[in-house]
Amino acid sequence: MIPSKISPTPYFGTNLVAHRRRWFASLLFTGTLFLAAPAYGQDTTAQPPETKKPTEIVLPESFDGDEDFEEASRLRLNVESVDTLKEIIALAKSAIKKGLNKADIDTANKLIASTYLQKTQEIARTIAPGMSVSRRNKLLNDLLEDLGEAIEYDPLLADAYLVKFQLHASRKEVEAAKTVASEGIAELGPYVDSKKADPDTKVKLSRLLMLRAGTQADVEDGLADLKRSIQYDAANQASVAALGKELIQQGRTEEAITFFQEVLETNPENETMILFTAELLASNQERMSEALELLNAKIKLLPNSTALLKTRARVHASNKEPELAKADLDKVLEMSKDDVEGLLLRARAAIDADDIEAARKDIDTALEIAPDRIDAILLRSSVAAEQKRFGDAIQDIRMIIKDQPKESPNPALLIQLGLLYSMDNRPAEAIKVFSQVTKLDSENWQAFRMRGDTFLAIKDYPKAIADFEKALELAPKDREERSGILNNLSWTLSTSVNEDVLDGKRALELGLEACELTDYKKPHILSTLAAAYARVGDFDKAVEWASKAVELGTESKEPQLEQLKEELESYRKKQPWLEKAETKQNKVPLAPGGSGVDT
Repeated sequence: MIPSKISPTPYFGTNLVAHRRRWFASLLFTGTLFLAAPAYGQDTTAQPPETKKPTEIVLPESFDGDEDFEEASRLRLNVESVDTLKEIIALAKSAIKKGLNKADIDTANKLIASTYLQKTQEIARTIAPGMSVSRRNKLLNDLLEDLGEAIEYDPLLADAYLVKFQLHASRKEVEAAKTVASEGIAELGPYVDSKKADPDTKVKLSRLLMLRAGTQADVEDGLADLKRSIQYDAANQASVAALGKELIQQGRTEEAITFFQEVLETNPENETMILFTAELLASNQERMSEALELLNAKIKLLPNSTALLKTRARVHASNKEPELAKADLDKVLEMSKDDVEGLLLRARAAIDADDIEAARKDIDTALEIAPDRIDAILLRSSVAAEQKRFGDAIQDIRMIIKDQPKESPNPALLIQLGLLYSMDNRPAEAIKVFSQVTKLDSENWQAFRMRGDTFLAIKDYPKAIADFEKALELAPKDREERSGILNNLSWTLSTSVNEDVLDGKRALELGLEACELTDYKKPHILSTLAAAYARVGDFDKAVEWASKAVELGTESKEPQLEQLKEELESYRKKQPWLEKAETKQNKVPLAPGGSGVDT
């Protein structure tokens, strides 16, 4: 539906020159300009002194197109329909054809261009999702033609290029979209560089460059467009993010930091740029101090920037300084008590400082403000798990999953739910959830690994081994996460009470690989290596590595230190270790979420 009345779009003014000319002429014809009050004390009866003959007044020249142009200008002030827009265009074109002065021709061209643009915007609103393909394509073709006309009449109308680009992009016409962007950049670039353009045109040129960057086949061309886009508008967050992401993916983080720092020199208060530069610096542990130095200086410059304070809090948290993070977040929440992100960041800082009750309080406040905020619910679940309130933790994750599409729930959430079931000694439920993930994604190695762990906990060794082998097949070859799979499979092959699955030689190979991935610094992995040596009968090596495991475990306060010592004594007696622990099914019904009941 076309609105009954369409708001006018500014187009650089009406025919002000013509209006002023006719107003001035009307004053002349009525004699208004020659009427003046007598001076105070003047004798009005006296004869005026002899004067010179007045200079002849020359009226501005009139043109044949003036009448049409004035009517177009009048209609432009009160547009009622698309038909009115069409009439304005026709009248303005007629005025130019009949003849106008030079200034009015320029204004008329801009009037035509802006009216074409508004016409396309109004008609575009009528394109509905259910419209037939042929009808939709006909409308889009007409709109593209109108935008071409708009650009023809005013090559500096930035919005026309942007809208035309979007229309081509909606039809996946990448090359056509790129051509439009290039034409706009060629016209607008020199105009902006000449310092004649208004700030809005500069911003739109930045956006055109950003859009063209997305169409570039050559990476360097795309990067050049993004850099130029940021130079025209350093607040263009999309360009900043795109450039940073691309350079980081290419391993060119230093180049990104250098570029952003250069931009900051001429835009010292650009918050977006400060944030991105600080985050890039903080992503490198060795440059964390530089990130803090930058943020400290900019917070002095912009003391009321909650975004900068929150970023500095994140850096402090990454630097394992939760008290400093909390101090920044206290300031944020003094300025904005309903800042949900600030509340959640402070909750995380409280968790890092082992102040779980303070964390719960901030999370509860955040959820009072934003009850459906998923990251707050996830954090509440984590806190509940930390306090061994597994029922509450499970119910929170189930609540989130319930609102997701049944055919495609988030695999990461399902894995987290499965882990919580395992932690709550509910292996049957955990296996069911992990199996759901493997059906959704047959290459999700984490799900196979977690399900293998759960099978191992209930001593279903063949299934555990099968899952571990599958996880090894899928997991990245050079990541530390792989060590967990290697370790658990090696442990199963070394310590199983089921003699049919014992395989000391394979266990030793796996144990050595796990140790290499972790630089022989993980007590529980050294313990597994010792078990593998014991299984192949090399008890000297078993004692050597079990002793090292106990040594490291003592230093790191390993929770299973007592078992590590027991394993060492077993090897000293030349006895392989057998895994005796078995998970028992927790049959207590899950408590309702938020009950605080430990299940």
